[in-house]
Amino acid sequence: MVRTPGGGRHYAPLMDGILVQTTRSIRALIGIATEGAPADEIDLAYHALLDQCAAAEREALRTPPDPVARFDARAAAVLSVAYRPVLDVLCSGRSLRSEDVELAQKSSGWLNLAYEALLDGDHDTVERCLEMASAFVAADEDTRDAAPPA
Repeated sequence: MVRTPGGGRHYAPLMDGILVQTTRSIRALIGIATEGAPADEIDLAYHALLDQCAAAEREALRTPPDPVARFDARAAAVLSVAYRPVLDVLCSGRSLRSEDVELAQKSSGWLNLAYEALLDGDHDTVERCLEMASAFVAADEDTRDAAPPA
C-alpha cells in the first residue's frame, strides 16, 4: 500500500520486471561510460543492453493480459529506444549535447505519467501516455532514418 497526498491508501503494483531491469542496465551503462571504463567493458555492457532492449520489445509485442505486465513490457521497450541516442553518444566517447538527451527526457516524462495513472487504476490514461511516449520515439526514429549519413 502507498499513502496518497490526501492521506488515503492505494495498491502500488510491484515493479520488478523488465522495466526495472532495463532502467538499471541503462543507469549502469551511463555510469561506466561517464566514469571512463575501458572501451571493451563499455562495449560488452552496451551489447548486453541491446539484447535486453530487444527482449523488452518482443515482450511488448506479446501484449500480456495483465495491465501491470503490459505496462512493464511496453514502458521498457519505449525507454530502451528513447535512451539509445544517449547511449550511442556516450559509448562512442563523444560529449553529450542537449538534443541527445531530449528524446529520453520527453519519453521518460510520459512514462512517469503513465505509471502514475497505473497507480490510480486509470488504464485509459496509461494507454494514452504510453502512446505519447511511443510517438516521440517513433518520430525521432523517422527523423534519424531520413537524415543523410554523417
